[in-house]
Amino acid sequence: MSSPQAASTPSAKAAPPAGLPATAWAVAGAALILALVVGVMAWMSAHRAKQAMSSLLLEKGEAIITAVEAGARTGLRGHRRGAPADDRLQILLEEMAAQPNVLFLALTDGRGRLQLHSGSPDVGGRLWDEADMASLAPGCAPQWRIVEAPDGRQAFLVYRTYSPLAPHCSPAMRAQLGALPPHHEPAWCGMNNATCPDPSTGHALFVGLEIAPFDAARREDLRNTALLSLALLVLGGGGVGSLFWARDARQSRLLLARSQTLAAEALTQMPAGCLVLDPSGRIDRCNATAEAMLGRPCACGMDSIEHLPPVLAEAIRPVLQDGAPVDQELLLPHAGADPQPVQLTASAMPPAQGLPAGVLVILRDLTETKRLQEAVRRRDKLSAVGSLAAGVAHEIRNPLGAIKAAATFFRGQFPDHSDGDRMASLMLREVDRLNRVVGELLELGRPSDATLQEIAIHDVVERCISLLKFDFEQQNIAINNTIQEDLPAILGDADKLLQALLNLMLNAMEAMHRVEDRPRVLTLTARTELAGPARAVVLEVRDTGPGVAEEVLPTLFTPYVTTRPQGVGLGLAVVQQIMEAHHGEVRLANAIPGPGAVATLRFFNIVKDNP
Repeated sequence: MSSPQAASTPSAKAAPPAGLPATAWAVAGAALILALVVGVMAWMSAHRAKQAMSSLLLEKGEAIITAVEAGARTGLRGHRRGAPADDRLQILLEEMAAQPNVLFLALTDGRGRLQLHSGSPDVGGRLWDEADMASLAPGCAPQWRIVEAPDGRQAFLVYRTYSPLAPHCSPAMRAQLGALPPHHEPAWCGMNNATCPDPSTGHALFVGLEIAPFDAARREDLRNTALLSLALLVLGGGGVGSLFWARDARQSRLLLARSQTLAAEALTQMPAGCLVLDPSGRIDRCNATAEAMLGRPCACGMDSIEHLPPVLAEAIRPVLQDGAPVDQELLLPHAGADPQPVQLTASAMPPAQGLPAGVLVILRDLTETKRLQEAVRRRDKLSAVGSLAAGVAHEIRNPLGAIKAAATFFRGQFPDHSDGDRMASLMLREVDRLNRVVGELLELGRPSDATLQEIAIHDVVERCISLLKFDFEQQNIAINNTIQEDLPAILGDADKLLQALLNLMLNAMEAMHRVEDRPRVLTLTARTELAGPARAVVLEVRDTGPGVAEEVLPTLFTPYVTTRPQGVGLGLAVVQQIMEAHHGEVRLANAIPGPGAVATLRFFNIVKDNP
């Protein structure tokens, strides 16, 4: 029996080729393992079937051998009555060979020569040569081999040493055989063997059985095993495939849920208003930004475009009807407030699985864009006015000096408090006022670039208060300065910021000069606030004057627009120009709660926080 060949072990695990997904390799590995398991089970089943059939045929052969030995003993007992024992055994072998599935029976000596054979012409010949006999090595226990029968057919050979008397002979049989004449004992009798005879000197009985039933049963068992293995393979493969299908389905559900969550989160966090309409015009999705623009919450799944502002519904309707995209500006009305400018973009979404998907509506707030556009237009206008004013101011300032000198001369020619003195004084005051206007015109015409360096807001405010302290005392105005020294430093031009603050504080002083029925208080505050990802420093100047008319507020920073009887309307325009040079912004509004107005300066160039 040959030893199995040792299987080689790979030194390293081969990496799967690139391009195949991990799931495919997992399925292939599971299928391979299942195939190996089924193959081992099939081999074990076939091996068990072979062993079962071998045991059955071996038992049958052993039963035939035992029957032959019993018949031989019976024949020996009749040997005394004159019937030769060899003849009786030959007849017995022939009769036994006539049984179904029995090919032959043969009795040989230790060298393989035939003593008896169910086919009598073969007696005296050789069934096996000495080498074959040595390899067969018959013993007391029955053995089997698959060999070629004398007629050329495959046979299931069962054999063992032939010992009809030892150790099964009864005392009566021995006594009867002991009375035989000398040399009448058959050569195969084995009277002297008390146990199993020696194979080299004794005899062996061979039974050849047909192997066709054995092969048929084995083929049937192999077929049944193959069908069972195939069923197991199909069921196991289906089970493994179902597991991976279930895993893929679960992953698909997770991916779908994640995509829906991301889409919902993106819709919620969008800075623009977003509406999703189904094909019938009902609102399917609506984010908080859109609700804020519409001024009301949306009942998703219930509200339709009829619940939207009419101007918006009319703009969306063509998209629902014929799918034509819309991109236009419109004004959304708001109760108690100015209409909100928005950019409307509406388009039909592509159909999914042959079904219409609806309409996607995007609303972008244009309020800040319009404000910036207005600021650009105002700046261009200021630049043009400034250039013109600078040229005019230079032409006016030169004769103003001569007029002022002449007025001063004439004032000295008249007695005090005379008509001539009063007229000369009026001329000097008007010349000074005109000179201030010319100065503001020149300031407006100069470039707005500022030399930015690190400055403290607190220091600029203190300097401005010291310059106007006497004027405030004369006007009986209290100053409430709450600005802390630890406010973060900014990048700015101290002189230009001082000029801006002077203009704002002078405007506040002039406004409070017209108030008699309440205290006059100028409050200065400063704080930091978030401006997107960074911070900004906010400076506020608040007065207790009468405030500003609502219709005038949008035009306050336009040159030559003023609410003061003696004002020119250039101070706030200059303040705005200075703040733009500092990359900041200025706002003026009525105080809430009142009375008075509040001017807000917002600086975005923070250098560092003071310790």
